[in-house]
Amino acid sequence: MAGSVLELLEIEGPDAVREQLEELPRSQREDVVRAVRDSGYPARETLEDFRALVAEPILSAPSQPRTVRNAPRRRPRPGKRRGR
Repeated sequence: MAGSVLELLEIEGPDAVREQLEELPRSQREDVVRAVRDSGYPARETLEDFRALVAEPILSAPSQPRTVRNAPRRRPRPGKRRGR
């Protein structure tokens, strides 16, 4: 797995790696980032780039609730009063 992620980094750059990782749930994304960061991959420069350009921004980002895309807005029902 680490090799695939780091190959993507070398070929497409850090934005492409972050885009792919953003598709994962936060806990899984962080697990993948930690696994790759700690993998001991032999290409040290690529691993350092991953740590600086991908791992640090992802692991230091504050938690944010995910929004549901294209979800219709909830409208109050007619005749219903809030708070009762």
